Amino acid sequence: MSFRVSKTSVSSIVIEVCQAVLTTLRDVHMRKPTIKDFENTADAFYNKWNFPNCIGSIDGKHIRVKCPNNSGIYYVEILYSLYQNIMNKRKGGATRLREKNKKLLLSLANSNMKVDSFFKIQSSKPQISGIKIDKQNDSCRNVINNDDVEITMSTQSSTISNSLIDSSEIKKDISMNKNEKPVQPILLFYPKTNNRNFQSSYYNKFNWLEYSISDDAVFCFPCRHFSSSGNFRGQTIGNAAYIDRGVKCWRNPLQSLTKHSRSENHLSSVERWNQYKAIQSNQNSVANLLKSSRALEIDNNRKHIYFLLKATLYLAKQGLAFRGKNESSMSKNKGNFIELLETFSDDSMKIRLRSRYGHYTSPEYQNDLIHVLGCCTRKIILSKMSAFSVYSILVDETKDSSKKEQLSFVIRFVDIKFNIFEKALGCSHMKKSDATSLAQEIVKLIQENNLDINKCIAQCYDGASVMSGVYSGVQQKINEIVPHAVYIHCYAHRLNLCLVDCIQNVPLIVDFFDTIQNLYKYLMNSQTRYELFIEAQKNKNVKVIHLERLVDTRWYYWYTSLQKVKSRYTVIIEVLTFLTEHGDQTVRAVGLLEKLSTFKFIIILEVMVNVLECIHCLSCELQNSNIILSKAMLLVKSTRNNILKLRCEESWLKFHRKATDIAICNGIQIQTHNKYKKRKQTFNKHLNDYFVQSTLGRDKTKEKDVSSMKVELLYQVVDRIVTQLDERFSKNEQVFDIFNVFDYTNAHFLRAECVTINKFIDHYKIFQINTLSLSSEFSSIKATLELDNNSQFKLELILNIVLNLPFAFPETTKILSIMLTLPVTTASNERFFSSLKRIKNFLRTSIGD
Repeated sequence: MSFRVSKTSVSSIVIEVCQAVLTTLRDVHMRKPTIKDFENTADAFYNKWNFPNCIGSIDGKHIRVKCPNNSGIYYVEILYSLYQNIMNKRKGGATRLREKNKKLLLSLANSNMKVDSFFKIQSSKPQISGIKIDKQNDSCRNVINNDDVEITMSTQSSTISNSLIDSSEIKKDISMNKNEKPVQPILLFYPKTNNRNFQSSYYNKFNWLEYSISDDAVFCFPCRHFSSSGNFRGQTIGNAAYIDRGVKCWRNPLQSLTKHSRSENHLSSVERWNQYKAIQSNQNSVANLLKSSRALEIDNNRKHIYFLLKATLYLAKQGLAFRGKNESSMSKNKGNFIELLETFSDDSMKIRLRSRYGHYTSPEYQNDLIHVLGCCTRKIILSKMSAFSVYSILVDETKDSSKKEQLSFVIRFVDIKFNIFEKALGCSHMKKSDATSLAQEIVKLIQENNLDINKCIAQCYDGASVMSGVYSGVQQKINEIVPHAVYIHCYAHRLNLCLVDCIQNVPLIVDFFDTIQNLYKYLMNSQTRYELFIEAQKNKNVKVIHLERLVDTRWYYWYTSLQKVKSRYTVIIEVLTFLTEHGDQTVRAVGLLEKLSTFKFIIILEVMVNVLECIHCLSCELQNSNIILSKAMLLVKSTRNNILKLRCEESWLKFHRKATDIAICNGIQIQTHNKYKKRKQTFNKHLNDYFVQSTLGRDKTKEKDVSSMKVELLYQVVDRIVTQLDERFSKNEQVFDIFNVFDYTNAHFLRAECVTINKFIDHYKIFQINTLSLSSEFSSIKATLELDNNSQFKLELILNIVLNLPFAFPETTKILSIMLTLPVTTASNERFFSSLKRIKNFLRTSIGD
C-alpha cells in the first residue's frame, strides 16, 4: 500500500511473476531428470551402497512406539495381533502391482547390475521400450510432462519392438516442442481405414488438433506439451491417447474429439497454452524481461571470457609473463595480463574489470585460463591421429633454471595421410629420478591424455642406464606393461657418443680443439679484440663472420667453427700478431699465435674439417622430426662408407697439399721432421726395481712429426669412428627388418610369406593383422606399381597407392602406420627444453610463482 498499488494489482502481479518464473526457470533449475541422470544415480547407489537399480530414495520418519508402564507382555501381544491383522488383510490392486514390479526389479538385479537392462527386458506387461533423443537440442524430449524425456510403452500385442527404438522412429511429422505450432497438413486424399478417413475440416473445429501422416492418427498439441501430470484416468502411463499414441477412430471422430476437448486435463493444458502464448507475444512481460535479461547476461559473460582467452593466448604465444609484482588498483604496472586487458578493452569491459566480482583476473583464474588453453591444445594435437591411433613415446630429462628436474613427454604418430608428427604433451617435475618413478610418471601422462597404452609401439630414450637398463631401467618397466613397445636408443645420442669417444682418446685432437676453444674465448669475449677482428675482415673486403664456440652435444657448431677458422685463417694470424705487441693479454696472444702458426695445426685443421664434413649431413638429418627409421639406418651406412674412403694414401696427399698451400700463403715453414734431433729416452736409475709404464711431464704431441701424422691422426680417427659406428648402430631389433619388405632391392620385396613379416605380425599381434588379406594386398600393390612403369619402387610410391585406396589395403595401412611411427631420435625433446628455458627463465623462477 505504501507504493499506492491496490491489492488486486498486487495479487495479479504476484501471480504473473510466479507464473513467469515457473515458465522461464523451471527447465533450468527444476528440470526433470533424464535417462542419463537416472543411470548416473543408479551407478552412484551401486558403487557407494552396493544397491543396484536404485534411481532415488524417499525420506521417511521412523517413529518409536513406547509401551505403556506396567503393560508387560500384554502390549506385545496386542502389537503382534495388530501386525497379523495388517499382514492378513487383502491387498489392493496398487499394492499387488507394486509387489510385482518389485519382483521384476529383483529378478533384473540378479541378472544384470545395469539400469539399462530394465529397458531391454522382454515382458508381457507394459514396459519402457524406447528412449528418444533430440540431437538438435542436445537434450531428451518427454511428451508426457516436459521437453526432457520421451518414453513409449508397449505390450506383447503392440507392433513396436521391445528393443531400443532408434532415432528414425521418432514422430518427426508432428510438433517437437512447445514453441512450434500444431502440425495440420492438408492433403488431397487421406488414408482410409474401413472406408473412413480423416477430414481436414476438423482443423477448423479443433485448433489444437495435430495430424500425423505416418501414423494416420491425431494428437492433442496442448496435452502433449503443457500437461501438468502424466496420470490420466483410465489410461496407462506412457500410453495415453492423444499424447503418446494417436487416435484413429474415424467411425465417429467428432464425438471422440469433443469428449477430449471437454476433459479436465485438456482444459487445463489449453489454459496453460494460452498463457504461454500471451507471455510470448508480450515483449514487456515479466517472463520475457527475465529471459532477455538472462540471455544478455550470458552473452556479456561469454564476451568477457572470450576477451580474457584472447589475451591469455597472446601472452602464451609470445612467451610473456602474466602477473606483476603489484596488481592492486593503485599500482602503475599491474602486469602484462591486466595491463593488456585495460589497454584494449572498451568502456563496459573496463567497468567490469574494476568491479569487485565477476572480473575473473585473479591469479587463480589466470592459471585456469592457461590450463584451458593447454587442454584445448592437447585435444587438437590428439585429434590429428589416424583411426589406427598407434604412437611412440619420446622421453628425456633436464634441469630448468631453478635446478628442478623436468621430464619432457613427446609422442610420435601419423595422421590419415601418413604425415609424421612429434608433439610435446607437457612436462613434469620429477622429485625422484629413479626408474620406477619415471615409469610411473610416463604411464600417468599417458592416462591423463586418454591414450590407450596398448597402442604404444615403441619408446625412445637416451643411453643413460636409468632409462635404457635391460633389467631395471625405464624401458624394462614399460615393457612389463606393454611387451610390444620396443626400445630404441636415440640415434643422435649414439652419434654423439661415437664422436666423443673418438676425440677424447686421441691426444692430437684433444690439444687441437682446446686451441680452437681458447681462440674463440680470446677473440670473442673481449669487445676490443672482437672489434679488431671485425675491422681486419672489413679491410680485406671479405664477408664479416663471427667465430663460434664448441658445444659438446651440437656437432653442427664444431663443423661450422672449423670452417670459419679455416676461411679466416690469414685474418686470425694477422690479428694475433698485432695483439702480441698491442693489448692487455699479450702472453695469451703469443701462445695462441705459436700454436696456430705451425704446419701441424694446419694439417689437423684440414683433416678434421673433412672428417666432420662427412658426419655433418647425418648430424643435421637426425634433428629432423619427420625422419623414418629406414632412412636413418641407410644414412648411417652411407656416412660410414664415406668416412672409410678417407683412409687411403690419396686422401692424405690431398689434405697435405691443401695444408701446404695455406702454409705458403701465410709464410709458415713446412716441416716434415722435428726441428731438433730426437733425444734418446732413458729411465731414472732409481726406478730400475719398478715396473714403469710411462714417463711424467712429457708432451706426446710434440714428439710426433708431420710424416707420422698420417697414421697417428688420419688413420686412427677414421678407424675409431668406423668402429664406434659399427658397434653402436648395429644393435637393431629384428622387428626393424620390416623395412626390407618394402625395399625393391631386397629379395623379400612385398612377400607376405617371408619370415620377416611373420616375426613382425607376431610381435604386434595385439593389432590383429590378417596374414591372408596381406598376401592379396601385396600382390595388388605390386600390380599397381608395375602399371606406373617405374624402375624403382620406392616407399613413397607405396604410401601414395595405399593413401589413395585406403579401403583396399587395410592391413598394409596398419603395417605402414607402425613403420612410420617408430621413433629415431629425441631431438624434439631437446627443442622442447629450449622452449622451456625461454618460458621458465631466471626472473620467473626467482619470484617463486
